[in-house]
Amino acid sequence: MAPDHNPKALEMADRLFPTVGRKRLQMLAEMDPEFCRLFEDFVYAGLYQREVLDQKTRELCAVAALTSLSRLQQLATHIRASLLAGASREEVHSLPGERLRRHAGHARRAAGDAQDLRGA
Repeated sequence: MAPDHNPKALEMADRLFPTVGRKRLQMLAEMDPEFCRLFEDFVYAGLYQREVLDQKTRELCAVAALTSLSRLQQLATHIRASLLAGASREEVHSLPGERLRRHAGHARRAAGDAQDLRGA
């Protein structure tokens, strides 16, 4: 990786996303170096470094949100990250996925209806 990557971002990428973190940062850097630096600073070296929530809780929240949105590719990545952050398989399986998915479907439909109203 280029030496201008944020060291804290690289550390977090290695810890939570050992198989894909650096690859994704490199891909971002090749596409748009300025955006990559902002992303690293804000997400990996910013949000992920904050101590308001522990990393396990943060990842379980991400799993719940991604489940509700049916974002399967990102979901798999964050399930692995939650396990690496200390979540048990039982904790991951206990997330109310189907309920969240139903509620998110209603929210998406409502958002679509609101968009239709604005366009009318």
